Amino acid sequence: MRIRSWSRAVLASSLALASSACSGAPDTSHTVGNAPGGELVPPPVGGPPSRGIGDGSSMSSGTAMGTGGTGTGATTGSGATTGSGATGTGGSSGTGSSTSTGASMSPPNPVPPSGLSLKVAGNRLIDGNGKTVRLLGVDRSGQEFKCIQGGSPGALGWGIFDGPTDLASAQAIGAWHANTVRVPLNESCWLGINGVDAQWSGANYQAAIKSYVATLHQAGLYVILDLHWTSPGTAPAAAQQPMPDADHAIAFWTSVATTFGADTGVVLDLFNEPYIYAGDMSNPGQDPWDCWLNGCSFKQYVTGGNPYQQSYTWNAVGMQKLVDTVRATGATNVLMAGGLEWSNDLTGWLAHKPQDPHNSLVASWHSYPSQTCSSMSCWATTIEGVAAQVPVVTGEVGDSVCNAPNYMPELLPWANQLGLSYLGWTWNTWSDCANVLIKDYTGTPTTNFGQAFHDMLLVANP
Repeated sequence: MRIRSWSRAVLASSLALASSACSGAPDTSHTVGNAPGGELVPPPVGGPPSRGIGDGSSMSSGTAMGTGGTGTGATTGSGATTGSGATGTGGSSGTGSSTSTGASMSPPNPVPPSGLSLKVAGNRLIDGNGKTVRLLGVDRSGQEFKCIQGGSPGALGWGIFDGPTDLASAQAIGAWHANTVRVPLNESCWLGINGVDAQWSGANYQAAIKSYVATLHQAGLYVILDLHWTSPGTAPAAAQQPMPDADHAIAFWTSVATTFGADTGVVLDLFNEPYIYAGDMSNPGQDPWDCWLNGCSFKQYVTGGNPYQQSYTWNAVGMQKLVDTVRATGATNVLMAGGLEWSNDLTGWLAHKPQDPHNSLVASWHSYPSQTCSSMSCWATTIEGVAAQVPVVTGEVGDSVCNAPNYMPELLPWANQLGLSYLGWTWNTWSDCANVLIKDYTGTPTTNFGQAFHDMLLVANP
């Protein structure tokens, strides 16, 4: 992942806002670094990536540090009311614009238009008529970071969406021959906890997401809802953690699955990108794949600011518990579970596949240049074996904008031959040198990666 560079002055300003909520003085000399992989991520970060990107304006991250010590330190439960609230659909276009909220009632839980329905049949996704469906589309970043960055302690955030969410902007995605949009979500913002401003969280955030899902469906698009940013205890979810936290992820998925359980045009992506390293675990000897399936304990979490990590003992919930949590609501949606190493490693996925009473689970795989499994030999020995047994959805793919793409021309034809699903990161108008698809929200492709991905969608979904 390429870390986007913000000035040290902005970082210091951001940390000053959050310092009253932190234990200990922040280290404002902490520099923004690089991390492995490909997806762009928001500053300030000084180590491995935490997903999403700022829009290039001089906004601070507003990240509050953890409280230190051990224990969960947070109230569990739904944490958010799904009833009436201000709708935050935000139709403002362009990056850097704040999403406004109105005072209307919360929209009803979405029901997909006729024809937008998915379930698993063997190693394929099929619609309500039994026709094979490949999820081909884009990731739309913003909802995971904008509601949590900036602001002040106790009133974090500065919006919900990064760019427009009206029907015309959704139709611009469909004009690329896309049929799916992946929408990253923030745990704290959905639940309305841990210091997020009420404008951008709880009922307002939920209403905004429901409205956007309905708009995407109106444009004929499937939707993937992804738990992207999380955090244990009372810390705001301002970064990508190694695993979902037991403190809030169960409440999050109970609420989301209840909200969208009647909408089988929505796929639920249980956790963006697991990464489990022995040095972060309370028991370094535990098998990472066992942690992935059944949960484990960690001794620090990622702050999204400075310092990069905060000492704090917390419990992670495994993929089996998340599957059980969704199914306990009665939801029958297709579920996605990403592997290890930022969802790039699927070597242990089949052996640790969670049990799903609806047999509607797919493997989520992310693929960027220079990751561990970024070669044809790895795809042949690992990904093809998984894809022979369950559907594989490549939830994120990326390549260079500033230079001629050298990854997409190999990856996507192979994926087309195998019938895999894939989505490009990201449908945002950022000026970075990699992993940005568009120049504007009418859908003008970026040079190189954007144009190559656009052209491939035309071939894959004529």
